[in-house]
Amino acid sequence: MNLPRVIIRPPAYSRDSLARQSAPIQAAPNDATLSPSLRIAAGPKLPAFEVKFQLTEEKAAAVERFVRTRLSLDPHADATFNHQYRTTTLYCDTADFDVFYHEGPFKREKHRLRRYGHDENLFLERKYRRADRVKKRRSIIPEEELPLVFSAEMADDWDAAWFRDEILEGTLRPACRISYDRRAYFGEIDAAPLRFTFDRNIRGITTTDWNVDPFEGGTRLSEKFVVCEMKFQNEMPSFFKDLARDLAVEPGRFSKYRAFMHTVLILK
Repeated sequence: MNLPRVIIRPPAYSRDSLARQSAPIQAAPNDATLSPSLRIAAGPKLPAFEVKFQLTEEKAAAVERFVRTRLSLDPHADATFNHQYRTTTLYCDTADFDVFYHEGPFKREKHRLRRYGHDENLFLERKYRRADRVKKRRSIIPEEELPLVFSAEMADDWDAAWFRDEILEGTLRPACRISYDRRAYFGEIDAAPLRFTFDRNIRGITTTDWNVDPFEGGTRLSEKFVVCEMKFQNEMPSFFKDLARDLAVEPGRFSKYRAFMHTVLILK
């Protein structure tokens, strides 16, 4: 796949470099509103991609006007909350922050627990990323089953046993909670599923608790920009080429988890 030139580069994090710097989604697996990385495609399974943008609010508003003419608002969002939903994600890492530093088996993987609004269900996810290509595995559990995530006593036929096993094997533990307000659009372009999201009010807090409750306050990450993501399968849709040409936007890379933890580790 030939992606447009990327001009925003992620920071080159390393232990040495940091030392030198002193309403809920209840979607079925084949629901058209889901991220393409979670969709069940008819026929051969197609690869999924995610491309991110960091845009000023003015530029994001222009992009959203463009997107709105081609895609539909996610019906799972809260119409009383400006067609957004509050997302709270608990990210896991090792005691040595191997996920943050891209080390060992966590070079391309993240494990996280997610809640939409105040819903009683939690989404357990493993996300694998290589360049712009992504794979996700997800299970949904009621909040009352959360203690089983870090317990070796649960039967292996539990729906989320795979997540529990990977947490225990990797000695993963809570590192931070990230919250943001997301407005999402979905549809099909060139006969392929496409999802476009706009994340605002991104903020985080450190934590050592298995807690996925929404929170107020925290460290703001997005006062000057909006994080946009385009998610698609197989090939870059012509929709993006129109967007890039008409609005002069180019993709970059941004990790909410690493952006927040970068600040935390520098300030230690």
